[in-house]
Amino acid sequence: MNNKPVIVIGAGIGGLTAALLLASRGQPVIVIEKCPQAGGKMREIETASGPVDSGPTVFTMRHVFEEIFARAGTTFADHVTLEPVSVLARHAWSKEEQLDLYAD
Repeated sequence: MNNKPVIVIGAGIGGLTAALLLASRGQPVIVIEKCPQAGGKMREIETASGPVDSGPTVFTMRHVFEEIFARAGTTFADHVTLEPVSVLARHAWSKEEQLDLYAD
């Protein structure tokens, strides 16, 4: 690795993963993100009705995330708390028209 920072464009899951793995190997990293907060699809959006998770709807392949954290010298469980919810996603077209998706 050299001392010049690697520039990662985008602080979504891919950009943050690349930055984490590079930094854990001692490479200086600069992350550039156009949005006011990091996360890409993994962020919360404020609405008039309250906060809404923008995605993903379902968390799969946990082993991939555990491997990423392990490569960075830590554990997934030390940094992420998962809480199951009864309604995985709600698609709404109006107050009367909605479709709820459940885990089962």
